[in-house]
Amino acid sequence: MFGVRGRKAFCGMLPWVAVLVWMALIFFLSARPYELSGADSGRVAELIVEAMESLGIRGRLNSTDTALVLFVRKAGHFIEYSVLCLLVMNALVKSRPEGRIDTITYRKLALIALVVCVSYALGDEVHQSFVPGRSMRAGDVAIDSAAAVSAVLFYMRYIAGRRNI
Repeated sequence: MFGVRGRKAFCGMLPWVAVLVWMALIFFLSARPYELSGADSGRVAELIVEAMESLGIRGRLNSTDTALVLFVRKAGHFIEYSVLCLLVMNALVKSRPEGRIDTITYRKLALIALVVCVSYALGDEVHQSFVPGRSMRAGDVAIDSAAAVSAVLFYMRYIAGRRNI
């Protein structure tokens, strides 16, 4: 079906497809009204409490604890944008011509990945402002940005580091 060139082009697009799919997932989750989103966070909080109890950890923490639900919501932001930044960084690196990538190039790609992720976080918060029960929060952009920075540092330390950069 594909020639060698077509297969190479298709495989070169896959990292960008992963980025777009993850962005679409973030958009979908942001488009859910607060009632649905809050219910999801409550279910995750229940799972955390059940897991802790099954490990014999008992305390005053329960799934309706507003601090736990808030933690779950903010951890969700951190995970979403960490994964996004790793996917963007991977796509940028895979888009480079074959051969060795030097430290300066990695730093430029990291900066591009950060700009993409922070820009998407800003756009996501604007998008949420139009969703019933949701609002724009600078704190969420700060969490998303911190997640992107953490992901870039992880990428540079552990993934690029394996390539002797």
